[in-house]
Amino acid sequence: FHGRDVFAPVAAHLACGAKLEDLGPAVMKIVPAPIPEPAPQNDGSLLGEIIAIDNFGNCVTNLNLTDVLRLGSADRLEVSLSGGPFSSICMTYSDVAPGANLALFGSSGRLELAIRDGNLCEKKSINRGVSVRVKNTYG
Repeated sequence: FHGRDVFAPVAAHLACGAKLEDLGPAVMKIVPAPIPEPAPQNDGSLLGEIIAIDNFGNCVTNLNLTDVLRLGSADRLEVSLSGGPFSSICMTYSDVAPGANLALFGSSGRLELAIRDGNLCEKKSINRGVSVRVKNTYG
């Protein structure tokens, strides 16, 4: 969505003659935000957290595809949010009914939590730092 929401408007302004300085202050140094590492748990699960919430209320975690799939195939994994069950891992939003919870790997390669056709952040009052656990349901 950054191509549509950020880059396209900037390109349009530049194409219409805007100067680069008109688009905002110069960035002198880019400092990457630290992303906390997921923590393997004694019960075999992987504990992560919400690290970002997008404009649609979808929650991006620090759990990446490689780490999560070490627990087993996606169809055997269950995601829990703040201690309660949330969802199994889906491939697409259309895998669940409108209004249903889902977990999937987004374009960043990180596990994302969402509500189909809804805003998870608003519905569940979620903030950055909320715990997310992934566990193999077949032991």
